[in-house]
Amino acid sequence: IEPEGEPKKILRVTLPLGMQLGHGTRVIVDSNPPQQSPYVICFANGCMSDYDVTPELLASMKKGQNLVVQAINSNGAPLTLPLPLTEFAKAYDGPPTDPKVFEETQKKLQEELQKRAEEARKKLEATQPSAGAAAANPAAK
Repeated sequence: IEPEGEPKKILRVTLPLGMQLGHGTRVIVDSNPPQQSPYVICFANGCMSDYDVTPELLASMKKGQNLVVQAINSNGAPLTLPLPLTEFAKAYDGPPTDPKVFEETQKKLQEELQKRAEEARKKLEATQPSAGAAAANPAAK
């Protein structure tokens, strides 16, 4: 995140609800030392922690192969999310995404997901015996 009019850049990590908040999150680029940050806020879709993007962190992300996000879930088990950085430098240094193109891409993705969900629902309904018919004719047992 690059707040308008500010030189400060932020890497915002958002994880689903159900994490132990006291531990915060950690990010690790390749074999560099981990950086830790507390959660700053939680919303209905998850909890967020912010990292200052120093020139060193940015350089390591541009040259790096993997960014690992770590947290502790509600059961006390570690959650490790590896994210590839192979195209990060190209994406970061490249032209910004046109908001209209992004919106259209998101709309197409949403439509495709809805189509797949509907197909999965129909397939599931077709494979399940009709519960209504069995209830209407209890003597059929």
